[in-house]
Amino acid sequence: MKLLAFADTHGDKKKWEALKKHAHEAEVIICAGDLTIFENNYDRFLKELDSLNVQTFIIHGNHETERETYQRTKNLANVLFIHKKIVQYKGFYFFGWGGGGFNDIDEELEKKEKEYGNTLKGKQFILVSHAPPYNTPLDHLNGRSVGNRTIRKFIEKTQPRLAVSGHIHETAKATGKIGKSFLINPGGDGTLLNIHAP
Repeated sequence: MKLLAFADTHGDKKKWEALKKHAHEAEVIICAGDLTIFENNYDRFLKELDSLNVQTFIIHGNHETERETYQRTKNLANVLFIHKKIVQYKGFYFFGWGGGGFNDIDEELEKKEKEYGNTLKGKQFILVSHAPPYNTPLDHLNGRSVGNRTIRKFIEKTQPRLAVSGHIHETAKATGKIGKSFLINPGGDGTLLNIHAP
């Protein structure tokens, strides 16, 4: 399966146009949040994303709210809001965890970690989070780790096949690993990835 993953376009026209050029190559598009700057022109960007006619899984970043993202995507044909959801598609499960920013710990995910972990245990799944996992190449900013420890712990325990995150613009295109899990910050202009079911 060919994925086009991206995060943190923040309404940038150049990034948006670069992203759209690759959309026809993808079977699935993943947005790890911050499509906008504080929801400015949110409907326009979501409708453009929908018009690409590719199944798209999206979460909110720290520039969007859970409520607004749900409301604005619920009637779109190709864009599905997957925050706190597990969705099966083309042999994989997609699990989304949106929002956050520079929080060290995600208290809500801490409480639900076991429940989601048990559901995903043994499954081929892709984690989509806005916050990057702590102490990885994806979370370094000004010489220190600013990622989320809860996301890291969740990856360590559940070992997703792929973990896509954004938020830290300075680490766009960075990759890493936690155990067998491949990590990526795909950047605002997007990254094409091939992922095959075992």
